[in-house]
Amino acid sequence: MSDGLFPLLTPPDRLLVHLGRADRYQDLMTVARHAEEDAARGHIADKGGVHCRQAP
Repeated sequence: MSDGLFPLLTPPDRLLVHLGRADRYQDLMTVARHAEEDAARGHIADKGGVHCRQAP
């Protein structure tokens, strides 16, 4: 993926691309496995990081 396209991705997709680029495949699979429940919580993008909101 081109670095120029990276900012156009959604925060969850940027996280997946970052993990793949960093050869962190185990982490990538963990994120992918929990994507549906994490999406229900929401995501916060801050200073280049992606964080899941805590459940109330």
